[in-house]
Amino acid sequence: MRFWFSLSLFVFSVAYFIYGLNTLSFYTSSGRPGPGYFPVLVAVGLIISTGINLAKDISAIRKLRASFFSVSVLSGPAGVSNELVASVDGEADEEPQPHHPKDVLTVVALVTALIVMLTLLGGLLSMVVFMLGLLSIMNRGQWVKNIIYSLLLPMFLYLLFDVWLNASLPIGIFGI
Repeated sequence: MRFWFSLSLFVFSVAYFIYGLNTLSFYTSSGRPGPGYFPVLVAVGLIISTGINLAKDISAIRKLRASFFSVSVLSGPAGVSNELVASVDGEADEEPQPHHPKDVLTVVALVTALIVMLTLLGGLLSMVVFMLGLLSIMNRGQWVKNIIYSLLLPMFLYLLFDVWLNASLPIGIFGI
């Protein structure tokens, strides 16, 4: 199942790249980056990362000498016996990896809050609040790192969009 998921993500990435090239202009008439610039860059990153993941899955299937259509192959520790995990990683996993539905719900809630905050607080401040919230939950106890990341990434995105690409971020009630 994991192989098929990786393959579908790779196909989606290629389709997104083709869609971005065919429907959005890469440059404006003045020679500046157009609406297709960022989606094409994201698509290239997706193609590279999903391609690497797909290649790793294919390599693992070949090491196991299994079929691509086997339901249990590469479905994760819960669906693969310890012998199969041991033959891929070199050492067996004693316990299956736990699923984290609370983490998924937390991320969905934080992204929803980010979308709501964009119009109220503006792009820059919303990203800072989002990053602080996400990192305080997912990276507990690392306050210094969390604050640094929560300030640096939004500042980089502000510079990228507002300064270099001249594509302004939403401005909130504080004028930021």
